Amino acid sequence: MGKKITSEPTIEHFFSSHNIAKEFQQISDLLDSIEGIYSDIAHLIGKPEEVRLGRTGMSIESTVRCAILKHYWQLPYKALAFHLLDSDTFRAFARLPMNFTPKSSTLQANISQLTEDIWRYLNHKILDIAVAKKVEKGRKVRIDTTAVETNIISPTDSHLLYTAICKGVKLLKASGNKYINHKRKSKKLFNHIRNCKRKKEREGYYKQLLDYAGKTLGYLHIALQSEMSEYWQSSIHTLCQQLAGIISQSYRRVILGENVKPEEKVTSLHEPHTDIIRKGGRETVFGHKVNFVTGSSGMVLGVDILRGNPADSTLLLPALEEVIDVYKRSPRQIAADGGFASLDNLKEAKNHGIKDIAFHKRCGLKVIDMCKSNWVYTQLIKFRAGIEGNISFLKRVFGLNRCNWRGWDGFQSYVMLCLL
Repeated sequence: MGKKITSEPTIEHFFSSHNIAKEFQQISDLLDSIEGIYSDIAHLIGKPEEVRLGRTGMSIESTVRCAILKHYWQLPYKALAFHLLDSDTFRAFARLPMNFTPKSSTLQANISQLTEDIWRYLNHKILDIAVAKKVEKGRKVRIDTTAVETNIISPTDSHLLYTAICKGVKLLKASGNKYINHKRKSKKLFNHIRNCKRKKEREGYYKQLLDYAGKTLGYLHIALQSEMSEYWQSSIHTLCQQLAGIISQSYRRVILGENVKPEEKVTSLHEPHTDIIRKGGRETVFGHKVNFVTGSSGMVLGVDILRGNPADSTLLLPALEEVIDVYKRSPRQIAADGGFASLDNLKEAKNHGIKDIAFHKRCGLKVIDMCKSNWVYTQLIKFRAGIEGNISFLKRVFGLNRCNWRGWDGFQSYVMLCLL
């Protein structure tokens, strides 16, 4: 990225009269009303104050605006590059210089520098505007959690073993180490396991696949003892740890019949941060749990992207503290899902000055202890249902159901950009 902001708007930077163009003009005016945001973003990125040499490139302002365009329309980078070239409204919103259109690789390189802290900062700035204009007072809030998938297929032991063997052969070949290629035999065994219906026969195929995985792991350990660049050393060492974990969990689960704890399982080679999320008796999700706080307006007032699968009952107070941090006071009423219900949470909420708190499932708690009347409790329970619609809207329209950005940092940035 080059400069912080684009120079004065040219004739290219004026919007058309279409309704969608008018909507983007309002978003553009909102961004312009926040003073000093691009200087603050430059500080968060760690960018020097002035770049004297080299090509100017995209400004921070254009990068932020292009990221918003990409996520608003759910566009891949190639499609975004085309629309920035073809559409006057896109160019006007993105504040691109004249005779400059970024390529898809340029867009990806620049947008990937915008971290989760930057999107959280922008979200807080927009909340400040909502508070000043009294769009969202934060007096009545609702809390719920959801699971967001990472960009992996549903993992199986056989597929993980086969994928690890393929990746091991690829690394050994690229780094110039000696090995025996077991990819072809491993693929046959993987297909046999996938189509096999008898348990004993499947175990036999697994034993053979585990044997080939063990041999590949041995080649990787030998390769670590040779002289290689730091990149190959790090890549092979990481794969050794992952493959050893996959072999262990596959042997324990399939051969010994043990139950392996979720935190001990390897779910992906490419997205190793992926957690196993199961809420109640519903479908298992491979991704991360996200805790939301929304207000009466539907705006997201707080979000916590979590590691592991902590109980909902442990998430109420951190969510409450985040709302207090934004508004500098406690909300008057809270509506939360039944998983948040506990006597300790009720006491702590009351100690924070909450007048009424309603849990969707009472779990032994009395209504009179939570709210001042049954009518207030009923109204808060109805109010709580609105957060389901908020989350559904984010998943359907802005892609919150599945994150296709890589890594833990990319996952956090993607979720925060969805909420913006």
